[in-house]
Amino acid sequence: MMAARSPEGERVLSLPLPPPEHCLAAAVLQGFAVMLMSMALSDPSWLQGQAGGHSFVYGPAYVLHLGRNLTGSGSDHLLHQSGTNILILMVTCCYISILLGLAAFLLDFVETRNKRVLGTNITPILHFTTALSTAGAVSLSSYLFTLILRELRLLKTKDNFVYFGDSYIFAICSGLISLIAAAVSLYCARRYRRRTYILITNVETEDASTPLLQGENT
Repeated sequence: MMAARSPEGERVLSLPLPPPEHCLAAAVLQGFAVMLMSMALSDPSWLQGQAGGHSFVYGPAYVLHLGRNLTGSGSDHLLHQSGTNILILMVTCCYISILLGLAAFLLDFVETRNKRVLGTNITPILHFTTALSTAGAVSLSSYLFTLILRELRLLKTKDNFVYFGDSYIFAICSGLISLIAAAVSLYCARRYRRRTYILITNVETEDASTPLLQGENT
């Protein structure tokens, strides 16, 4: 029945909504992106190279191992304080990406598609913000690459070089997958709104034609 009656005998229009939808595709994609970002955070090999005959590896994990001693300049004094500050910002971006990615994963996996904040579906926004935070970490790493490259050119020793490591690639892949997850989640949200609108329209049309049919039968 699409219509019910109140205790006073008046007909009350019932507008059932489709069941809350979860977007498993976006959830799987975001879960994979979070896994890649976690690997990038735990593995310090964002930037690798050699300076003065010594190998070096820099990444967010490098700052985590420093503990409270955040004044270290790294091997051959390549980082300086500015480089350490960049690594701290990279750690912040990585943690934000992981936390927001987990939140988006849960909202996509659990059946909460019809829950909104201020009339806006926040799940695609979380996906997109996660991608932006990951892009921030990648951009900071690229800037740190230029700083280290400039320091290497000042050294008088030979065979000095720097290159991007595996974690840098993991972070890029994580950001791209988060963008795809945002697009998929947005598509699911639009499809839910479209199905809801069609269902409500059909209910209103059927309810409006019910009195006419009852009058013909009498």
